[in-house]
Amino acid sequence: YKDPLIVFNDNGNPAGTITSKLYSTLTDQDGKEFSWQNIYCFVEDLNGKVWMGTNVGVIELNPSNALNASFSINHLKVPRNDGTNYADYLLNDTPVTCIAVDGSNRKWLGTSTSGLFLVSADGSVILKQFTTENSSLTSNKVISIACNPNNNSVYVGTEDGLLEYAS
Repeated sequence: YKDPLIVFNDNGNPAGTITSKLYSTLTDQDGKEFSWQNIYCFVEDLNGKVWMGTNVGVIELNPSNALNASFSINHLKVPRNDGTNYADYLLNDTPVTCIAVDGSNRKWLGTSTSGLFLVSADGSVILKQFTTENSSLTSNKVISIACNPNNNSVYVGTEDGLLEYAS
């Protein structure tokens, strides 16, 4: 809670010199500040990007650039597709409690109030939202997600039980 993000690099030698940097806010691709109260989860995708779930949404970052002075995050945007060039931040102001990556590099995003989201590999398209109203999800409070790479099953843990979804 209200703790900073600390990034470090030991250059492959934990007993050697460690380089680190502390972030209490991050800057996105548009030069806007991104700050949070809680970091709930991290996951590395199949391209080596790290996705971070917070109390105010989800972001993507490249860990290989995290110690550079020009480091910025990708505050993921979903185009409105309404004839304008406008987009909205992916799950803006929605607590993202857990993230899993499936074999197609799509992201499964669990939230504390809005159920489960399946998004495209780059996060620019919400492919599906699962809630108690439109699926067999037992609660809209998702606690954990796991993807089985052998059969494409997605396991979703909620406060009321476990669900398996064959994707």
